[in-house]
Amino acid sequence: MENKKNKKGMLLAEETLKTVIAVIVIVFLVYFLVNLYFEKLQGDALKKSEQLLIRSDQSIKNIIETLKEGESKSMTLQEINWNLLSFTEQEKPNACAGKNCLCICDEVLWENSENARQTNECNKNGVCTIVSNLKNEKVNIELQKDFATEILISKQNNEVSIKEK
Repeated sequence: MENKKNKKGMLLAEETLKTVIAVIVIVFLVYFLVNLYFEKLQGDALKKSEQLLIRSDQSIKNIIETLKEGESKSMTLQEINWNLLSFTEQEKPNACAGKNCLCICDEVLWENSENARQTNECNKNGVCTIVSNLKNEKVNIELQKDFATEILISKQNNEVSIKEK
């Protein structure tokens, strides 16, 4: 009779172990799939930000290059939930090569001299373009996918200025 109790206890421990392992495997799979999904979203956002900033006929870079002295152009941005940022002082993302630049980056961390953290974030999750004559003023414009964000790009005294309209 004691043998029967012992066998039931062994069977229960064996089933419990299988259940725990199954739960661990399921949690790992869910974690893997969620990471895969967010990497895909991140890649799509990176492509869209590259189109907005550099790679299309109506990109910010092309508008800046075609601006004449004293001219202003407005542009509507509605492709991504990232931020348009300027880097004109101190630390800059690697893509800026030490020059003034504009970036579209994933996360904004500007608060209280967090420039180094923001620079690292733009290095990892962002697209930048050099704008050598960018005015020394902080640009931090939140772009929202569901709402159009209108910006005004102007050139005055050979300096490019970007503001939210």
